[in-house]
Amino acid sequence: MNAKKKGQCNMNRDTEIITHIKRYCDEITMAVNHFGDDKNVFMNDPVYRNAVAMPIQQIGELTKHLTEEFTERYTEIPWKLIKGMRTWFAHQYLIMDTDVIWEVVDENIPELNAFCLKFLNEKEN
Repeated sequence: MNAKKKGQCNMNRDTEIITHIKRYCDEITMAVNHFGDDKNVFMNDPVYRNAVAMPIQQIGELTKHLTEEFTERYTEIPWKLIKGMRTWFAHQYLIMDTDVIWEVVDENIPELNAFCLKFLNEKEN
């Protein structure tokens, strides 16, 4: 496969991954809309926490499959930290810091969602 086709294949793969990440961001947004954008509710409702935990873990897993070229090009997103969240969720669930999870839900997911939307809109045009 020549370099141009390989680059296109990688970009298609990255675009597909970003599409899935966007879907999980949307699921987290739906959970926030359903339960309320209230940290106190989040801290006291295990159903709420669980509703956002799996999508965050899935986002981290998907991020591991983005190409190095993609993550180096779009440095405004902390890809390594997102990958780390997946590992943290998968291996340290019993001692998870709910304050950190809330920060991810409240601050980081909207930023990641906006990035995904912008990226996908640019790909369509």
